Amino acid sequence: MAGIGLTGALYLGESGIQAAQVQVTVAGNNLANVNTTGASRQRAAVTQAASVTINGITLSSGVNVLGVASTRSAFLDSQVQTETASSGATSTISDFMAQTQQALQESLTSTQVTASDAS
Repeated sequence: MAGIGLTGALYLGESGIQAAQVQVTVAGNNLANVNTTGASRQRAAVTQAASVTINGITLSSGVNVLGVASTRSAFLDSQVQTETASSGATSTISDFMAQTQQALQESLTSTQVTASDAS
């Protein structure tokens, strides 16, 4: 740590602790939402801060938290959208059939024909 002094060393440690705090918070949120329908896992994006070269020695200046991003599967999102649309179409058809049945005042169970009835 020669060359950065006590203040630089403290700043370096502080940036690491702050990044770790964000990561722990994100991990806690992921655990809290593990059984929540529709919740997606999140990830903290952390990167090394710019390095500084002093007297030929390259020193790190800590880490930066770029942000928190949701990790989602494009395939699964597409499947959910497809199934939701399919479910909506099926529900619409079912409603239409029920309205048609009611309009005709018929019951599906009263119109059953057996093989002996047909002869």
